[in-house]
Amino acid sequence: MPTVMTRRNFLKIAGVAAGALTLPSGLLAYGSDRSSFDFSGWPDIRLGMLMPGNSFSPRLTENFLAGFDYCLKTSGCVDAGVSVELVHGDAGGAVGVTAMKRLVNEKNVSLVTGVMNNAAASNLRAFVRDEKFVLVAGSLGECMSRKSDIDPMTFHSNLNLWQANWAMGRWAARNMGESCVVVSSLYDSGYDSLEAFRLGFTSAGGSVRGTLIPDSDPKGPDYKALFSSIAETRPDFIHVLYSGRQAAEFIKAYGSSGLAGKVPLACSSYLLTEDFLKAAGPLAAGIKTCMPWQSGLFSGTGLLAGGKDDFPGKYAAKTGRALDAFGLLGYETSGIILSALSSTRGNTKDISALARAFDGAAFVSPRGRLNMDPKTNATSGPLYIHEVGVGGGRPFTKAIAESGCPSEYDNRMRSMWAAERSGWHNAYVYA
Repeated sequence: MPTVMTRRNFLKIAGVAAGALTLPSGLLAYGSDRSSFDFSGWPDIRLGMLMPGNSFSPRLTENFLAGFDYCLKTSGCVDAGVSVELVHGDAGGAVGVTAMKRLVNEKNVSLVTGVMNNAAASNLRAFVRDEKFVLVAGSLGECMSRKSDIDPMTFHSNLNLWQANWAMGRWAARNMGESCVVVSSLYDSGYDSLEAFRLGFTSAGGSVRGTLIPDSDPKGPDYKALFSSIAETRPDFIHVLYSGRQAAEFIKAYGSSGLAGKVPLACSSYLLTEDFLKAAGPLAAGIKTCMPWQSGLFSGTGLLAGGKDDFPGKYAAKTGRALDAFGLLGYETSGIILSALSSTRGNTKDISALARAFDGAAFVSPRGRLNMDPKTNATSGPLYIHEVGVGGGRPFTKAIAESGCPSEYDNRMRSMWAAERSGWHNAYVYA
């Protein structure tokens, strides 16, 4: 019998397609060779770049930096003669105060960015205030910023992962059924996505009949017992929080469980990576998720591109890399920084003015318009409900609806404000 685990017990142990966008002056539009920013008179810029060490996740670091650089080059900034120096500091693993001190005090930078989740950034806020610099933390949005975390010098560029799980819960209650069982890996349960889905689903009238974490058993997951338990529960659907190799193992077990085709699947965004879809094949058909991005969304025939642009293709041609979530995150983080710097004419020395500039930062990403919310100091953008289809024997995702992105300040999130934060401080790595 799989372990049934509530959030409290776990902590004890360890819609319609987007329309055309009208761009206000000064907003960088994706896919164009130049932005409407005026870079004349900008000084040379030094940005601190703090990334998890390559031993933590080479793919994360390299793809984020590729996306960041791609935005700098396609914005017109480099061609305008503005030198942007990325001053690197190596965290060696999880980002913390020690690594940040070396970067700020020894390298003398006043604007720092990199990949760290909101929980890790929260631990740095006292240091950020004391040393008087601006931090732009990039993440997939796996952790909510509680009100106590919000700091006037710290900003978050993120892909809204926890909001996507909340939105998936709301949509699923209205479109997939009133009852579900949640199955999560121990790894995925350490972030806020699990609780966000539960809250979204129950707030729309749904009932979670069980939360199962099979790999919390020291002997490893017993999928036969897992699916037997789910069959007895008779849910309308299963919501799955898995990624990487564990996602492939789960879907294979689901395919031979007798539930495939009878009890449909919903999932968190990063179960449906391109690598997973290739491995899963036809078994992935019909899975639904809410995600802020999918490369097919931006292709020449995608929902947002309207047949006029191929952002993933252009990106791959310039960078030599396929676009993934961390590449998009790097691109968006770079764009939000350029938007803020456009208000200071590239000046990073006046820290108060720089922090105020981020309050009004906005950027048009391939997934839609992003805005920095001055209440939460975090970016928000559109979310999309996707369904997996199969064509020619190959699975693909297609956007079937658009969802709004809730704010941390939304009263419907009250139970998450008060709840103890989930366990992990490392950036969410889904591969």
